[in-house]
Amino acid sequence: MDRRMAVSWLAAAAALLVLAAAAFWGGAALRTVVAPTGATAFAAEAEQPTYPGPEAYAEKIVLDGQEQGIVVLDANQPLRIRTSVGGFTGYERAMVVVNRLNSGLEAGLQGEQIQAEQYNGEWVVTGAGTNLITVNQAEADIRDLSRSQLADIWAANLRVAVDAAWQTPAPDEGEPAEGEFLEQPPTEEIAETEPSEEQPPAGEEEAEEPTVAVEEWQPEEPYKDKIVAIVSFGEGARLGIARVNGPESAVDRVQAVAQLETSYEDYVDIEIYVPISTKVPGKILDRVQGVGVTGVGDLRIR
Repeated sequence: MDRRMAVSWLAAAAALLVLAAAAFWGGAALRTVVAPTGATAFAAEAEQPTYPGPEAYAEKIVLDGQEQGIVVLDANQPLRIRTSVGGFTGYERAMVVVNRLNSGLEAGLQGEQIQAEQYNGEWVVTGAGTNLITVNQAEADIRDLSRSQLADIWAANLRVAVDAAWQTPAPDEGEPAEGEFLEQPPTEEIAETEPSEEQPPAGEEEAEEPTVAVEEWQPEEPYKDKIVAIVSFGEGARLGIARVNGPESAVDRVQAVAQLETSYEDYVDIEIYVPISTKVPGKILDRVQGVGVTGVGDLRIR
């Protein structure tokens, strides 16, 4: 009898061990399937949306049955391509320029890296050494310009547009991304003083603490105005006078204001004024940063 009871106890103990092992391994397997691993959770948490920066696009217009393309960057339209080349319409050529320009912008292309250059007898506009567009003769003939002149104008327009696009704030700038918080702006530290042991007489109120005066912003150097000549881009002909304003050291570098001319849909003329450090603009505009044109006037000839 005792032997049979001992066998029964051993069998029951073995069954309990089997059930406990099954429950443990089953729970571990379930946790593996349901709960994300540490690496997966960290990767999901680390993903943050990024702002892509300036981005160009192309607009299509049809004039006299022909497709033309306009390259648009931010609020500027630096290029209008009117002619077809190699089976590509003006709009399709504009799309090619947009793709190349956006690739450059994603790599951090700046306005100063855009140049008009000549390769193997062809005039091209390059961005950081990459060909953005080749200036064909038909495109220049429509504007009564040489290919080199049109390349200079397109390069100058693109430089102005790229610089302006990088200065435009990104959408929702200043708002924290999900899971992040903006740092509070630093506040002025006021030195603490030891509390006085003297107590004010009964019935008298304590004097109000003096307020801290906020200093007005002062520029690093004084600003000044200057009158200089307006000269035509590529020729240097005097077209008028302009008033420029900005930091004194930058304004002293300004020798003239270059006038760039372009048009939109053949009925809107656009004039762009750029402060430069030379009296006659050459192949490359030596733009003076930080200086703005605040007024223009015509020269009176007697």
